Amino acid sequence: MSLIAQRIKKLIRPALILFVVWTLAGLSFGGIFALVGNVRNEPFLTVLISNLSRYYVWGALSPLFYVFAKRFAVLGSVNRLTNVALNLAFGVAVSIAYALSFVVVGRYFESAAYTEAGSVSAAIRQLLPISTFYTLISFYLPTILTVHAILFFKDYVTEESKNAELRAQLSNAELNALKMQLHPHFLYNSLHAVSSLIVVDPSRANRMVALLGDFLRLTLDHSGAQLVSLEEELRFLKCYLEIEETRFEDRLSVNFDVDDDLLGVAVPHLILQPLAENAVKHGIAPYSERGAIDIIVKRSADGLCVEIVDSGPGGNKTSPADVFGNGVGIANVRSRLERIYGAKATLTITRNPPRGCRAELAIPIFAPDAGQP
Repeated sequence: MSLIAQRIKKLIRPALILFVVWTLAGLSFGGIFALVGNVRNEPFLTVLISNLSRYYVWGALSPLFYVFAKRFAVLGSVNRLTNVALNLAFGVAVSIAYALSFVVVGRYFESAAYTEAGSVSAAIRQLLPISTFYTLISFYLPTILTVHAILFFKDYVTEESKNAELRAQLSNAELNALKMQLHPHFLYNSLHAVSSLIVVDPSRANRMVALLGDFLRLTLDHSGAQLVSLEEELRFLKCYLEIEETRFEDRLSVNFDVDDDLLGVAVPHLILQPLAENAVKHGIAPYSERGAIDIIVKRSADGLCVEIVDSGPGGNKTSPADVFGNGVGIANVRSRLERIYGAKATLTITRNPPRGCRAELAIPIFAPDAGQP
């Protein structure tokens, strides 16, 4: 089916609805005028057809009213008063043009209502103001109010549909986040490390168990929060990195360089742990030599900047995209940043010469929109 045929098929249903609506309106109101005309010895059918034609002409203008009302919406618009004035001005202009056309046509066909006024100019002077006012009140205002009501209802249904979809996505995201919190990848590695240390180094095994308990407690304490202070997020991150330091013993050292003035800034909960986990996984775990992870928190021109830098050679052997860009954790971080801050937050992964990788997280220092999840 051609594109033109598809568009025609799409327009058939609304065209039929408009035809039925304006036919019923024309028969209802036109019938009243026909009865009045019959009292004045005017043919009933002639008056009925004349009045019915008015409604068909007006119905043909309905798409124009729809486009105008959609462009200058009144309900839910910040420019409500301006749009109301524009709608009224448009209505007056259309009513004048509509009334003028029927005065001229009625005079041409020598309708009694128009020929009694004499010449065309006399008919216009005498009948145009009344006809314009009647058209504005009886035709335009009911039509434009109905169109605005339909547009408002459509927007309401669309918004409700979007909200329902967002609620479903949020519910699904919360379930996934809870699973990630309770079953992070490092937890299996840590438990495996604990089991291997129980016999050879019981004190280190006990310390890892205690740290794991603290880690899970901190995680569950804020399981329903999207935003926490930077201080709380760093406390959680330090607990996680202490576990990794205990696990790797002297192979890992962690350094924090934090601007204390930023500790009260709101940040997404659990946003730093996946970045640190990837630094451990790709920059520390695969290599036998000693490595380091640096956590740097500073103020940037656009807000808050957090850098997580590892010293491993992985960044020099593979591309940062291969190391960081394809994991579930990093994808989750990017998705959360986009949902909370839109384009105002960024996450970039780069090499860190002479070795290692650098993950740089930049977020604005202000609370995100209340409507954001």
